[in-house]
Order: sequence, then structure tokens, then C-alpha cells
Amino acid sequence: MKIKNKAPETIDIANVREVTTIIGPGAEMNGDISADTTIRIDGCFNGEIRSSNTVIVGEKGKITGKINCGFLFVGGCVEGYVETAEKLHIAAGGYVNGDISTPSLVIDQGAFFDGTCRMKTQLVSAAAEA
Repeated sequence: MKIKNKAPETIDIANVREVTTIIGPGAEMNGDISADTTIRIDGCFNGEIRSSNTVIVGEKGKITGKINCGFLFVGGCVEGYVETAEKLHIAAGGYVNGDISTPSLVIDQGAFFDGTCRMKTQLVSAAAEA
């Protein structure tokens, strides 16, 4: 799946970073995942995901719980709390219901977001700590 942003570059989600953790279609998992690698969810996951890398929610994927990661791409459904260090991208057909905290937010036409958003940049964070 390729996503074309307004920026000239194209993001190839399938190869965004090496995907080493996958919950496939039809699979259901409850619990916590903590990894420094890219995680892809195409099934159902209930719990908490922590990754300094990328989390991809495929078109048929669903996450209920808490996500803390570097970059989150949502093509499916996320319900709960999301915090990213870099960016949250909700693609057309993607659904996010909950509170989010991210320095960069992209919501494509045809995507759905219901909740609250808190956007902080690293500069604002540094100034607040001073």
C-alpha cells in the first residue's frame, strides 16, 4: 500500500521499516507488546503496545487499548489512548476513537477521528520544562 502525501515523497507503508512483529488477519491477542522494531496489526489486539519504532494498523486491523510509539499509521481501527514521538497518520478508511498526543497529525479525506488531540513539538516541550 502506498500513501501519497502533499509532500513530494511517497511513503511505502509495506516497507516503512523492517516489520518483525505481525498479528495476522483472523488472529486475536490480549496483553502487552514491547518492541524496538516495527509492529503490524492485521488482526485484533487488546492491551498496550510500546515501540520506539513504527506501528502499522492494517485495513482489517483493530487495536483496543494504549499505544505509545514513534510513528503510527492507521488504516484500520484504533480505540483508546495514542501517544507518538513523531507522527500519527490516519489513512482514508482508518478510524481512531480516543485521546491522542502527537507532534504531527495527518488525517486523510475519508478517515475518521473522534476524541481529543494534544499536539506538542519538541521545542514547546523543552520550553515548558525550562
